[in-house]
Amino acid sequence: MSKVIVLGGGFAGHTAALYLRKLLSRDHEVHVISGQSYFQYHPSLVWVGVGHISAEDTFFELAPVYQKQGIRFTNSAAEEINVEAQSVILKNQEVFQYDFLINATGPYLNFEGTEGMDLATGNTHSICTVSHAIDTKKRYLELIDKMREGKKQTIVIGTGHPASTCHGAAFEYIQNVHYDLVAKGLRNQCELIWFTNEPKLGDFGMGAFVFKVGGNLRYTNNSGEDLKSQLCNPGGFLKVDGDYTSASKNYDQWSATKFQKYLANNVIYQIYRFAVINYTMLRTIFHNHG
Repeated sequence: MSKVIVLGGGFAGHTAALYLRKLLSRDHEVHVISGQSYFQYHPSLVWVGVGHISAEDTFFELAPVYQKQGIRFTNSAAEEINVEAQSVILKNQEVFQYDFLINATGPYLNFEGTEGMDLATGNTHSICTVSHAIDTKKRYLELIDKMREGKKQTIVIGTGHPASTCHGAAFEYIQNVHYDLVAKGLRNQCELIWFTNEPKLGDFGMGAFVFKVGGNLRYTNNSGEDLKSQLCNPGGFLKVDGDYTSASKNYDQWSATKFQKYLANNVIYQIYRFAVINYTMLRTIFHNHG
């Protein structure tokens, strides 16, 4: 029996776990370890931040889903990966052995990395997590009340450091704020300012949704030696066998079979193929009905 550990219960981790459970026999264990107990549909947080939908409509608990699917689930954040011992050490000091590991922990939100953007200041808000979006909605509705009293407000929306961008969500959010203010008859009471580090509008591709990759996760061997420089590139991305030149091409030039010869693991290939086909289809639909 092989033990497969998936770190992270977001889009990548959740998708990988479901496909693994579907394609592997029950002789093999699929084990998801995540610091969050729920799956969060992040694209909907742009609507939570203006009060158009409730936060409860954007997530579901993972445990019942995994229990039904026969997937083991541990709700605790990973702190260290020992690649030599093939083990994962959690923050609560639990240790789990693996035969195969999928690292899908996602981005580390490094707001304090840009001076003045620390959320603790109370002047900066975010829609990157459920709690962030709820706080942002609360602050936004407070500004709405002031506008209704005839007090003009200024709202600045955009992105931070050039190496830690999230243009897509910010661009969507400022449009939602604009249309919400128009619908409320308050657009003339607010100055909306957009700032970006882009010299021109981008296509808001998948890479635009990363603040900082790598976070605080350590990669070590039995001697405690730090292996991060060997396993990750300078930006913190895990080195994998793939063709990254495709990322610079337009979506209509992407091919669902592009990475097949690079990815020896058919499960990962199927996940990639599924993502490209669906992303390309959605972009085509929006383009044709835009």
